[in-house]
Amino acid sequence: VVFVDAKGKAETMPTFEHMAPVDAMKALDKGFKADKSASMGAISALNDILNNPRLDNYKGQTPVNENIPNELKSAIRELEIEYFKPVFSAYHADKGAKPATIETQWQLWAGDLKAAGSYAVAKTFVTRYFAYCGKLPECDNGQLLTVAAIKKILENIEKPLHTNEGIAGELVKIAVKLSTADADKMGDFATAIAALKSMLSTYELQHANALEALTDAIGNVQLTEQSKPTMQRAPMPSIDSQAKAITEKAIAATKHARHANLKHNEVAPL
Repeated sequence: VVFVDAKGKAETMPTFEHMAPVDAMKALDKGFKADKSASMGAISALNDILNNPRLDNYKGQTPVNENIPNELKSAIRELEIEYFKPVFSAYHADKGAKPATIETQWQLWAGDLKAAGSYAVAKTFVTRYFAYCGKLPECDNGQLLTVAAIKKILENIEKPLHTNEGIAGELVKIAVKLSTADADKMGDFATAIAALKSMLSTYELQHANALEALTDAIGNVQLTEQSKPTMQRAPMPSIDSQAKAITEKAIAATKHARHANLKHNEVAPL
């Protein structure tokens, strides 16, 4: 697959064949470290685990930059056990292991699964991709995205809520200041409205041009369709989240200041 950033720079990312559950388990069993085989096994397993109707209500429901809901994390952990334990048990039973031994080995293996390693790293990015974009790490042709490819997608849609880069950073600061300012400190309303409309028009035009360039640069119908949900879903939630965060921060600051002022002015009872 090919990814193109807002500046039109293209980068090709490899894909790989889906692995069967037992193969995914064996790949992970080789070491739980950041090697290519374990990473591919992790993505294969996570693709199966997240492709479950019990998770449909969480698909693409988390605004970009917000934390993954604890309910989704818990649901995934339950599905991991349902997915891996039968395969793990059957695999070791075929090798002659006793049920008690299998259970002990499973507890150790499940503990490794939670620890830092290829699976934990892959799970972090695949879960965010699923929660933010509502997508599995699977292309239309059945190939799976690598961790590097998923990270590249997320880099293009995740923006810091408060950025200090360029004019946008200055506008964020002004927005926060404006939300808490008294009317007599705002200056001429008509002049401000005209300036704001002009700035909005400029940024909307640049935003549209960036998305158009992103689509045109790919130049492949299949890849364009694959990237379309990301381009359509990610920018607007990101912008809305920024606006919401700016407003909430300003309101919270105002309430805190007023509360502190009231306490300061309270008269102690005689």
